[in-house]
Amino acid sequence: MAIVKMDHFNLFAFESDQDALLHSLQDFGDVQFNDLPLLNVYEEESLGVVESPKDISKINDELLKVNWMIDIISQYVQREGGLAAMKKGLPTYEYEEFKQKGEAFEVDTLYETLKALTDEMQVKEEELNALKNNKLDLYPWRDIENRVSDFKNSGNVVYIMGYIPNRFFDRFKEQIDELEYTYYERVSLSGQNVYMVIITMESERELLSDIFRKNAFNKVEVDAELSPQEEMDIIDGKIEQLNMEIEKIGNEIAKLSDCSEELELKYEYLMHNQLRVAATSNFLKTEHINLIEGYYPTNRREEFRNTLSETLGNKYYLEVSDATVEDANVPVLLDNNGFNSSFENITSMYAMPRYGELDPTPLLAPFYMVFFGMMVADVGYGLLLLIGTILGLKLFNLSESMKQNLKFFFYLSFSVILWGFIYGSFFGGVIELPMLIDLNQDYMTVMILSMIFGGIQMFFGLGVKAYMSIRDKNPMDAVYDVLFWYMSLLGLILFGLSKFGILPDNLGKPFLIVAIVGMVGIILFGGRHSPTIAGRLAGGLYELYGISSYIGDFVSYVRLMALGLSGAFLGSAINMIVGMLGGSGIIGIIAGVLVFVIGQGFNLFLSALSAYVHGLRLTYVEFFGKFYEGGGRRYKKFRNKTKYIEIK
Repeated sequence: MAIVKMDHFNLFAFESDQDALLHSLQDFGDVQFNDLPLLNVYEEESLGVVESPKDISKINDELLKVNWMIDIISQYVQREGGLAAMKKGLPTYEYEEFKQKGEAFEVDTLYETLKALTDEMQVKEEELNALKNNKLDLYPWRDIENRVSDFKNSGNVVYIMGYIPNRFFDRFKEQIDELEYTYYERVSLSGQNVYMVIITMESERELLSDIFRKNAFNKVEVDAELSPQEEMDIIDGKIEQLNMEIEKIGNEIAKLSDCSEELELKYEYLMHNQLRVAATSNFLKTEHINLIEGYYPTNRREEFRNTLSETLGNKYYLEVSDATVEDANVPVLLDNNGFNSSFENITSMYAMPRYGELDPTPLLAPFYMVFFGMMVADVGYGLLLLIGTILGLKLFNLSESMKQNLKFFFYLSFSVILWGFIYGSFFGGVIELPMLIDLNQDYMTVMILSMIFGGIQMFFGLGVKAYMSIRDKNPMDAVYDVLFWYMSLLGLILFGLSKFGILPDNLGKPFLIVAIVGMVGIILFGGRHSPTIAGRLAGGLYELYGISSYIGDFVSYVRLMALGLSGAFLGSAINMIVGMLGGSGIIGIIAGVLVFVIGQGFNLFLSALSAYVHGLRLTYVEFFGKFYEGGGRRYKKFRNKTKYIEIK
């Protein structure tokens, strides 16, 4: 339940041992390097940047090949989908098995075979497209029974084939009729164009050209010998033959789909190697020595040393020290128990804690759980979440991230069920349950309860801030930044309660004095870091003005009531509709069942989504805003994140 303690190391090793060292460190896994050229912390002229090995270009070329093959073959792989795919999950390998199979699988022969097949298919597809386009060109002329070769100019007789927009046809017809030796035959209307064959004499060709220009006539050269329909029939035969040939090539490619898993394994292996080889760009070097700097978890110190000794013997120099809070490059790795680890995504979505800062995950988890349950608050919905997550975890082979997400909602379901019993809600009241709070009448109670929970969370956040100040040996900061705020806020709240008769009236004056003392303290010390007295007072007044934000924060927690009420009322409305449909015979009963299932499912989705988002908002703004800064650097193992497989 903390941030994992890290060791910082400087390693000096011979450049000749670099490849073996990187292999060993990647097998070790738990190491993260500093990018020394980027940090520019070693300014000696004798140090240079380690150049990436030539292997990197070879790996990249092979990656391009493998990725291309996966894209092609995946079109022919029959994969299971839906629940069956989730149940099967990704192929899982032990780390050593993954390395051995990845190294052993050769892709060159497969690549050459697949390249030849795809090249052949591309040629066939280009021919097919050309034939289809040719057929489209012939289609408007399909009603011509003569051979196209008959429409050849002979002597003074000129044949012209073409089309004009349909809107100009009547005008075109009138103008053609005025010519003495010109005849036209309308062939077809295709789209917005009229296709025709025109026969004229050379003597009228110039007049005809003027008519063409005025009516947007487009001349067409039909590339055919036989009649258009005969040509189209021949093309259809060629298209059928090409489709058969393309299908045959596709079947040959489909036979290679048996290699899809090996290709995906090879892809991950190459990515694994690429990460290792690219890591050299983080190092600096002298003529013969490489300088490597980084971090590893302190609890693996002995294993780290053993890894170096087994790989390098005694040909290295190692400096190890505890990572310090002042070092902004220390990566952060969280270590929480099963319950708290399910809430780590909430922390990481906001920001990872800085090394040495408090991990807020265990602190936010119980609050988030209570708030989520209060906003969904239905026994039926909670049971659906509980059963659904249990089945998902038991039946499906999921990735670690998916498992964490399901566990997250698994734990939240208990809070939803508990608050459902408190409000007496089971699918919006479809079954009456005993209740502690009636949402239809006691909404003021729920609103007050929401604000009490909000006050607890905010004051707890301030308490965490005080703890961190004391831990970091700044106890007066806890007084200035927390105690004075406690005095101001609690004093005003208790003073108000005494005036409303909830507390004895004679306590009002002492509470007001406490609040005033707290406010004076904020004014005097809120701007204490300013170099001038005027600046300190101005800063203190500005800090005190922040009390208005606390009022807004308190009001924000009313959303716990509002979302709980909206979900409950929507569920009740759905049940009312179902009740009305149920009295309409068998059809009404069937319709009622559909409305109940779809409506309650939609309400569950909407309630859970709203609770998730607003729970994040209350955590990030009202809670984290009191003590948490974040900005840490996420720890990344010296292993590649896999896409197609899981590695144990």
